[in-house]
Amino acid sequence: MRLRSKLGAPVALIALLLMGTSGAATATPIEEAAKQIVAQLVAQDFAGPVARFDDKMREALPAERLSSVWQQIGAQAGAFRSITGARTEARGEYRIVILTCAFENLPLDIKIVFNAGDLVAGFFFSPAASAAPPGGTPDNRPPWTPPAYAQPERFAETAITVESGTWKLPGTLTMPKGTGPFPAVVLVHGSGPHDRDETIEAVKPFRDLAWGLASRGIAVLRYDKRTLLLSQQQNPSIAGLTVWGETIDDARTAVALLGHTPGVDAKRIWVLGHSLGANLGPRIAAGQSNIAGLALLAGNVRPLEDLLVEQLTFLANVDSSVSNYEKTQLEAAERLRVQVRSAALTDTSVVTVLGAPLPGSYWLDLRSYDPAKTARGLAIPIRVLQGGHDYQVGRTDFDLWQKALAGRTNARCTWYPALNHLFVASTAAPGQGEYAQPGHVDAQVIKDLAAAIGGPGAGR
Repeated sequence: MRLRSKLGAPVALIALLLMGTSGAATATPIEEAAKQIVAQLVAQDFAGPVARFDDKMREALPAERLSSVWQQIGAQAGAFRSITGARTEARGEYRIVILTCAFENLPLDIKIVFNAGDLVAGFFFSPAASAAPPGGTPDNRPPWTPPAYAQPERFAETAITVESGTWKLPGTLTMPKGTGPFPAVVLVHGSGPHDRDETIEAVKPFRDLAWGLASRGIAVLRYDKRTLLLSQQQNPSIAGLTVWGETIDDARTAVALLGHTPGVDAKRIWVLGHSLGANLGPRIAAGQSNIAGLALLAGNVRPLEDLLVEQLTFLANVDSSVSNYEKTQLEAAERLRVQVRSAALTDTSVVTVLGAPLPGSYWLDLRSYDPAKTARGLAIPIRVLQGGHDYQVGRTDFDLWQKALAGRTNARCTWYPALNHLFVASTAAPGQGEYAQPGHVDAQVIKDLAAAIGGPGAGR
């Protein structure tokens, strides 16, 4: 469930695992069974769907918990209207029926996973991924509108491809108008199969950053993440996956591409990482003479497995009570933490994160990486930015960055009390629908970044 409720508020690292696969259409009866389950939900018959659950699903999502989830869906999406589309995908022994449903406020995809015995082994809600209507967005929200600080007359955008080995990642170069050469920045995504705008529900932070910085004389390169392309493949393989293949290789390739782009000052190329991208920023820059500086936005210093436990604990206690389902999630997160730290972990081990698999190679690679120590060993300028309204990465990690960079004259850590994980000003309770509300990266963040990178329009 990708809505911002207690049950399903996405954890940063878990987004990596939300990679669907395309498969051949399966028999109509499975689709009809999924539609019957939705009809039972609408009729408030929660025992009906549970009767089709396998043992693990029945334990994790009993009728009373399913009722609570459905009420949360209604509170956010509005009243159910109709099923507007259906498709079936195959993943190993599982068949996944995705029903696109119209609700009063926004369309949702209801994903129901059936095992080989036709029992329900998974149940998810997320904003609809159907094609965008004319003038709208894929989830039927209002289209993105430029922030007030963007000045489109000051820049132009062109399509660009970041070619990294066999991967060809579509991207956009946002170039200031004028003679240049201009300083430049590569934007590096957080966890998950992100597009070039790092679209997260109703917010497009990377497009905000690109338009805001280009308005101040800084070229910006952003591109679709490799895992987005991977998620669009049939039967994608994540065997042997590490953050090198997920993020680092492509970021370095993008920096090299910018260095050969007319109008860009090759000696003033920064890397700006967000969330996981910020965590990996020091590793991206290590040993790379063509990276002039780092901007680290909402980056964790502590291991991902610790953040997972912390985030789930926070979300479970939002209403001062922990349900059986939330207890099950927390217990699974604790087991994961033990597993990824075990001496028995190997590259081919399969680590299950809230029902989704990641190879042991991913965790072993991260185990050997210390972002604070790596940052401390860099001579380039570093800027650390953190929002005080961020429940995904918080004060503890910010303080660790400060400690690592203490005494550095070319390093600065800035705290923004009112900004959330996407650096949007938020007054909503953390984790409760704040990303579903349209918003923009705060203007002060744009101004501070422009000043650090040194764009000719940094004072605007």
